[in-house]
Amino acid sequence: MNLYYKLVNEFSENIKQNMITNNKDELVISIKDLKTEFCKFASEKYNINDPLSIRKMSLTDDIITNLKPFAAERYYDWYYFLNERNEKKVRTILSIRIRKQNTDNTTTNEEPTTNTNAECNWREILSIAKNSKEMLDKSRNDKFEITKCIHTNNPILIVLSADWHFGAAGVRYDVLLQDMDVILNNEDIYILIVGDEIENMNPNFKNKLPPSEQVIPRELEISFYRSLISEMIEHDKIIASSWGNHDAEFDERTIGYAVKRYIVDNPNLFLPYGGFVNLNLNDIDYRFRVSHTYKGHSIYNPNHSNVRSTREKGIINVDDNILWGIDADIQAHGHIPAIQIYPIYNRHIVLVKTGSYMETSPYGARYFETTDTLKIPCLILTEDQKNIIPILGFEPALKIFNSLKIKGGNK
Repeated sequence: MNLYYKLVNEFSENIKQNMITNNKDELVISIKDLKTEFCKFASEKYNINDPLSIRKMSLTDDIITNLKPFAAERYYDWYYFLNERNEKKVRTILSIRIRKQNTDNTTTNEEPTTNTNAECNWREILSIAKNSKEMLDKSRNDKFEITKCIHTNNPILIVLSADWHFGAAGVRYDVLLQDMDVILNNEDIYILIVGDEIENMNPNFKNKLPPSEQVIPRELEISFYRSLISEMIEHDKIIASSWGNHDAEFDERTIGYAVKRYIVDNPNLFLPYGGFVNLNLNDIDYRFRVSHTYKGHSIYNPNHSNVRSTREKGIINVDDNILWGIDADIQAHGHIPAIQIYPIYNRHIVLVKTGSYMETSPYGARYFETTDTLKIPCLILTEDQKNIIPILGFEPALKIFNSLKIKGGNK
């Protein structure tokens, strides 16, 4: 067994045994303390001098899985405190809550009353439905929240990318290839994908022009995507991947499910309906809301749907204090790259609309606004303190990122 998974298994068993020994039905521990305890356990158990070197980014999810049959879930703990101006504020702590399962196995010997005249007993049908639901849930493995941990001595650059529309005639395939190679071949550069990576244009689309513009069959689009995503996963380059209307909705309308959810071969990367990404960089916590699009549109503000999403999905306010909030809301769909710093309550949120590699489209030119779609938004996160630097354009972001790495190396 891999040492990491062996440690996770033993650490999880240790938590369960302590709860049983101390007769605790519930345990709440911050994720930061959980990681600290794991590193301490690894050092004491196997004399590992640098536990961070073997700690995977999926540590929290792996521990939650290994805690079964105990029930474990992410949990936002919070408490009031008085700041230096004697104002009451709310402080949140990202934690996990662990509960012992009910071990009462008492059963009754009474036979249930059944209708012998019925062709099928309702209990049998319910049992079939229950088993089918469990199998479907296991197959889908739906995620609404993803946690990723990164440990580095440098700042990181996150490319916020979407709407590649691979397979369409108007795509800048040269720029797409160049950008993917830069991401794959450089340390501390990651990608967050926000949907519509493939064109996936169904022949039944209301207008036959877009399907006729596809330069390769849909089967090759899927093969391209599977190959690229596998390489990205192998190099640990993906922060998260979200649904899109082309790669999810189009399939759902015709065959009832999105093929894409079965292509991303990692259960801790794909958000099939949008959701939240908890990014821990050197124990500095960031929280992003990610979805291909959200309700609302304005001709005056391309980030209008980001504002609605932030207010309706990304913020919970208690006594004018943010109890549960995000640092950025990231969307795509409109092909108009835009960044806005939005003030709300006692913080500022970065609102992002990604661009597109589809530079030209006869259908788009007729019905949608056109702009410089290739200005791909990026976020630079510094390694030693919580700081988000939003930049419009991969090339300028790369220059600033490299200069920060050089300055960091000369400290």
